[in-house]
Amino acid sequence: MGVVQNLNRMSRIASYSQLRRINTPMNKDGNKNTTPRQLHRTEWGIFCTIETPEGQGVGMTKNLALCTHVCVGNTVDHALFESMIVEWLDLEPFHPFQHREGIVFLNSKMIGVHQNIEAVYSDAIDMRRHQDGIPFDTSIHVEDGNLYLFSDQGRCVRPVFVMENMTKFDAIYERTTTKELFPELLRQGVIEYLDKREEEHLLVASTMEKARGSFKYTHMEIHPMVILGLIGALEVFPHHNQAPRNAFFASMVKQALGFGSLDYAKRMDLHSFVQETPQRPLVSSYMTNVRHQGALPAGMSCIVAICCYGGFNQEDSILLCRQSVERGLGVKTYYHTIVEDCSTTKGEMEYFEQPDFSKHEDVNKRGNANYETIDEDGTPPVGTILEVGDVVIGKTMEVVEIDATGKQKKVKRDKSRIIRKGEEGVVDKVLRTMTKDGLHMIQVKMRQRRVPEIGDKFSSRHGQKGTVGQLIDQWDMPYTADGTTPDIVLNPQALPSRMTIGHLIECLLGKTCALEGKYGDGTPFNSISVETIAEALKEHGYSKYGSEQMYSGYTGKPMKGKVFIGPTYYNILKHMVRDKMYSRNLGKNTLRNRQPPEGRKRGGGLRFGEVSLYICCFTNQSKKN
Repeated sequence: MGVVQNLNRMSRIASYSQLRRINTPMNKDGNKNTTPRQLHRTEWGIFCTIETPEGQGVGMTKNLALCTHVCVGNTVDHALFESMIVEWLDLEPFHPFQHREGIVFLNSKMIGVHQNIEAVYSDAIDMRRHQDGIPFDTSIHVEDGNLYLFSDQGRCVRPVFVMENMTKFDAIYERTTTKELFPELLRQGVIEYLDKREEEHLLVASTMEKARGSFKYTHMEIHPMVILGLIGALEVFPHHNQAPRNAFFASMVKQALGFGSLDYAKRMDLHSFVQETPQRPLVSSYMTNVRHQGALPAGMSCIVAICCYGGFNQEDSILLCRQSVERGLGVKTYYHTIVEDCSTTKGEMEYFEQPDFSKHEDVNKRGNANYETIDEDGTPPVGTILEVGDVVIGKTMEVVEIDATGKQKKVKRDKSRIIRKGEEGVVDKVLRTMTKDGLHMIQVKMRQRRVPEIGDKFSSRHGQKGTVGQLIDQWDMPYTADGTTPDIVLNPQALPSRMTIGHLIECLLGKTCALEGKYGDGTPFNSISVETIAEALKEHGYSKYGSEQMYSGYTGKPMKGKVFIGPTYYNILKHMVRDKMYSRNLGKNTLRNRQPPEGRKRGGGLRFGEVSLYICCFTNQSKKN
C-alpha cells in the first residue's frame, strides 16, 4: 500500500475506516491460496468480521474491531521493569539443570523461578487489574506449569468484563459519570484487557444470559457487537442478513455521499461531494449515537414499495419518483479544484494574467478557447459559469528566443488552463497563495449540481444496490388508500435469493417509528423481535407485516396482491452515469502513431474488439463496399 496514502474524505465513515485498516503483507494478485483469507478463530474481537473488500483483496485487507487496542510497549526501561517484576513477585534465580517447571518468562526471557506458580499468577493478575506496577495491557497466563508475561509492542488486546468482580459494577455506575465510567471500571478490575495468548486459557461468555447459566465462565463480552468494526457496527440488523450482503454494505457505505466535513465550504479538496438534503435515519444502531454519525449523515429516508411496476425495475434497477427528486431526493453538489502554479526555470518565466493578443502578436491563441471568462489577473470571477473550452486560469510564459538577425528577444507563449470535458460548472471560490517553494499558485474551486438521472447508483444499508431504471411522475406512481406514493419502487426478486431479511425488518420498524415519532434501535445482535414490531404497527391501524393495498397510478384500479411499503434508509453512491458515459465518432489522433488517444478525458477512442465485430456482422451492420 505504500508509506503515504491520501486520506479518503468522501464521507466521515470512509475516513475513520481508512485509519483503522490493516493490510496483510502478501501478494494479492493471482494468489489463490484461501487459507490466509479465511476468518481465523484468533481474530474474534480483534478484527471486524464484516468489513473486507470484494475481489482479490478479500480477507487480505482487514479492519480493527470496535474495542481493539494496539499495545505500544512499556514506557519503563526493560531492564528496570524486569528487576521490578523479580522483586514484586519474589522470584528466585533460574538454574537450567535444577528447574523444569515454575519458570517465569517476561517477553520470552527467563527471569526467575517460583515454587508456587499459581500463587504468583494470582498476584500478577491482581497487580494488573488494580494497575499496581504491571500495565493494564500486559498478557499473563500459565502454560505447562510456567508463567508467561508479555508487555512488548504490537500486540492486539481487547477489553472484557471480569465475572468475579461484576458485583462492583452497580456501585461504580451510580457514583461516576459516563465519561469516567470506563477508566474507573478498569482501575477497579471490573474490566481487563486480554490478548489472544491469554484468552486461549479463559472462558468468555458472549451475553449475560450465557454467563448466568450453569457453565462456569471467567469473563464476559462488553456487548456482542464488539466483534464488529466501526462500519459493521453501524449496520442495522446485520444478524438477519446473509454474510456477503453485510460485506457489500461495508464496501458501499464508504462510497456514500454525505458530508466529509463541516468546513467543506472553506476546504479546497481535489474532489468532494456534499449531499444537499441528508437525513438522520429513523432506525440506527447504538454506535450511530456513540460516534455522532447522525450529525453528518450520508443518506435519506425514502418511502420504498417492493413490487413490479412497468418493467423498468428489473435486474436491480429501481424506479424513482420525479417529484421526489425535484424536492431534493438524492441531489448532491460536486466540488473539484483546478490548481496551477508559476514555475520559473532558466530563461523562462511564467505569469498569471489575461493574454493580450493585440499587444503581443507572438502569443499563440490556444485553439477556440474563450478568454472572456477571466479578468486581467488571470482568474475568473466567483459565480462565473464555465463550459468546455473556456479559460479558467490565464497564464503566459516569457521565453527568450533568437530572431533571424541573431538578436535575442523576449517572446510570450500562452499557457492558460482550459476547462476540459467533465470539469464544467460554476466558479465557487478562487484562492491565490504560494507553494512551499515560494512559487505563486492559483486554486479555482468549481461547483456542479448533480440531480439523479437514469443510471445513477443507490443502495440500502443491506447491500441491496441498484441503478435508476426510470423516473416516473408522482401521479403515475402506485399509491395507497391514504394517497401515499413511494419515492422508490424496488423489485421483489431482489430479496429471496439474497436473504436480506434485515432490509424488511428495518422497513417495518421504520414505519412504526414514523407513526410514533421515535427513533428505532437496530443495533446488531439486539433482542427485538418481528412480532413486537408487528403488534405495535397493528395498534396504529396498519397491517401487522407492512403490506398495504395499492392502486395503479395509470389506471386507478387496485393492484393484484398487497404491496410491502414503508420507510427505508438509502445511500446515494458516488457512481454516477455522468462520470462514466462516453462515446465518440471520428476524432483526434496522436501524432506518434496516428491512433486515437487513450482515456475518456482526452476524448480517446474505444476499443472495437473481436466480439464487437461479430455483433456487427450478425446484426447485418457491417460496412458494405
